[in-house]
Amino acid sequence: MGRPVRTDWKPLRRFTGRDSRGGLNTGPESGSDKNLPATLNDVHPVVITLEVRPRRRLSASMAALIGIGLVVLSGSGVWFAMHRGALGNETPKGSAALVKASVTTASASNIGTTSATIVWSTKTPMTSQVQYGTSDSYGLLSGFDSRPVTSHSVVLTGLTPGTRYDCAALSMKPGGVALRSSNLTFSTASAAGTPSISNLRVSETTPQSARVAWTTDQPSASQIQYGGTTAYGSLSMFNASLVTEHSVNLTGLTPGITYNASALAANSSGHVGVSENFVFTTPATGGIPVVSQATVSEITPTSARITWNTDQPAASQIEYGETTKYGFLSAFNPSLVKSHSMTLTGLVPGRNYNSSALSTSAAGQVGRSPNFTFATAAAPPVIHQPEAGDLADSSVTIEWTTDQPSTSQVAYGTTTAYGALSPVSPALVVSHSVTLNGLQPGTAYHAAAMSANAAGMANSAPDMKFITPARSVKK
Repeated sequence: MGRPVRTDWKPLRRFTGRDSRGGLNTGPESGSDKNLPATLNDVHPVVITLEVRPRRRLSASMAALIGIGLVVLSGSGVWFAMHRGALGNETPKGSAALVKASVTTASASNIGTTSATIVWSTKTPMTSQVQYGTSDSYGLLSGFDSRPVTSHSVVLTGLTPGTRYDCAALSMKPGGVALRSSNLTFSTASAAGTPSISNLRVSETTPQSARVAWTTDQPSASQIQYGGTTAYGSLSMFNASLVTEHSVNLTGLTPGITYNASALAANSSGHVGVSENFVFTTPATGGIPVVSQATVSEITPTSARITWNTDQPAASQIEYGETTKYGFLSAFNPSLVKSHSMTLTGLVPGRNYNSSALSTSAAGQVGRSPNFTFATAAAPPVIHQPEAGDLADSSVTIEWTTDQPSTSQVAYGTTTAYGALSPVSPALVVSHSVTLNGLQPGTAYHAAAMSANAAGMANSAPDMKFITPARSVKK
């Protein structure tokens, strides 16, 4: 086995050349000629940029270098690097074509339909160039920028709209060591027409600001035109970032004013999309919220829903009780809204309630509605101790009590399907008595007591059974 190749690098030299046969007839930049050595033994490091004429076969020496990985073809030029072995006649097989060190990951920005900017940085000042193409074989080179810098930026132009590209950043020290970044991909924007604006929405409205967001069907810049009328008159700051999800904060607005606005979106081709007019109102400041249109709905025996409006965004709460002294407060909802809704729970059935809607502004000022009243629905009557009494061969009296004044009625029959009803007694009483007549002697009957309160809420007792006595025969 041979001794290992030493990894120290000597300063690289840069050569250019042109060979009509596709070979490597190279010469130093000083102008003197120097043919490429027939072997790679003890070759000093070089970096060569070569133009190869199209449709020409590569010479044997070029093919050999490509075969062992010391040459990278890149369109109209060839980059490769070599280092010599530590001892005389060692061939550095498998040497890297470009040294990968000290180059940060490249990134693409300002991507348009036909252009993109590739940026990267190096630890020491170096030159700038980019390999690119529609595959990781690249095939194209940007212009060579010989200025030694650590922050690199190369604009690729003449790209095809709507196309995916691969690229790699190339940098070289003044002494000659060449560095290359890992592969980067990006896609150019489609050459579309005017951006279409959708999903327009206004949020985070304060007395002096509002946030406007929208979506476009293609990457576009962002701006808002706005004002007190549809003539607008004011423009937000222009945001040149090409995005499809847009957000603009309008500031310096006047409290308590209704604004007209329209979103603007400009693509990389200069086509501008304009949204339909939309309006929003900034909340007033310095005043107590005005509470209006307090309404009670969805009343049950134990709950009720209260809704109301305010003239400015405010928090929500309800004060309530069985008198105008109230005594109870609902949970506090801190959300600043103009349309309010709260549900009171744990109420007592069949009670009259007094209540007032409370709204607190962002400044801490509390607005209150006038007192309003509502009554919870009564709970259905609770039926106690239904009994069958005064039992005769063709009649029976059913008696029971309820926890609240209610009507009286009995369902009865020879099965639990009943099938017959006594006439309803509309008197609202708590002690009930209903006599059933026309029964069959010696027959088993099923019955259920029923009562309904003044609110029409009804209840029935569990099924009960009784048997009429058989009719006696006279001798």
